[in-house]
Parts: sequence; structure tokens; C-alpha cells
Amino acid sequence: MEAEQQSPIAIKEQDGNPVLVLYGTIDITLAEQFHETARQLAEHGEDTAVGCVSLECIDLSALQILVTLKEELRARDKDLTFRQVTEVVVEQCELAGISRTLLPQMAAGGHSGQ
Repeated sequence: MEAEQQSPIAIKEQDGNPVLVLYGTIDITLAEQFHETARQLAEHGEDTAVGCVSLECIDLSALQILVTLKEELRARDKDLTFRQVTEVVVEQCELAGISRTLLPQMAAGGHSGQ
């Protein structure tokens, strides 16, 4: 019997707030699903965390969706924060020039990947 394939995009709850958990590769092939998930989170309008510990690759389309989600939450006086950020995420944000936007806590204190 084969193990069930884990969805690369999931919403979980922790301490009463949503956590957007990203696994594996998030790229243009998942843009529609990812956009819909982000839209739902924006409509929910709560502080949201992004769990990245199992994220292996993220492309510019996904980063754009995250920037938009962060802006929409900020407009509601809420925030989008990142947990367990991998070096891959940091590198992609730096390459895209959005580290200060998406990862301000890391831009201020350096990045350890943890």
C-alpha cells in the first residue's frame, strides 16, 4: 500500500490562528491553487504564519502571491510571518529583492534558517 501524497499547500491552525504550511516545490504549476488558498486566508483576515521547514523550492509566482497576501493582511492590521525559514526561501527572497518585505525579522537580524 502506498503512502498518501501530502498536498504541497495546506492550512492548519495553531493557537487560534491559521498557519499556511508549504511543502516540497511551490511553482507556477500550483499558482492557481496557491492563489485561491491565499485569497481565503486574506478573507479570513487574521494574523497568519507560513511554515516553511519542508519547503524545497519556491518560485517568483509563489513569492508574488505571498507579498500580496502580506499586503492584504497588513491593510487589516494583521501580519504574515514566517516560521522555520529554510535557506532556499531566504535565497529566493533575496534574488527577487523582497527580503525586507517578506522576511523583515531576518533582514534585521541576519538569517540562520531556523
